[in-house]
Amino acid sequence: MGNEYEKAIGIWNHKIVDIKTKVEIEHKIVPKEGDNLSISKIMKGTTTNGIDWMYTEFNKIYFDMVIRDTDKPLPESEHQHLKNWIEKNQVQIQKDILIEFGWQTKKQQEKLDDMDSDMLKKLMGV
Repeated sequence: MGNEYEKAIGIWNHKIVDIKTKVEIEHKIVPKEGDNLSISKIMKGTTTNGIDWMYTEFNKIYFDMVIRDTDKPLPESEHQHLKNWIEKNQVQIQKDILIEFGWQTKKQQEKLDDMDSDMLKKLMGV
């Protein structure tokens, strides 16, 4: 029976392509017990602690997911590079986590992105 549950959870093949370098990075992440609870705590804590805190926490959870699901252990010397990459891509990672773990749909995120774009255009006077 455990195999069926494992299949139902699946593997999250998370890909991000760097806009400048065109380098594609992919992480294979298997959701584990406690991941969704951690996301819930981040969502709840954001109103109290602010957006900077939220991104810091999403960065930490994503780093932990990548490290635990790496086929071969990532050398300690590469941890900082991974953290730098995560911070550079934190907005996309946060959006992707919320979609992958069922906190919002891709369509809802696209609508939010459109609203953000419209607001930015107004601020810039475009």
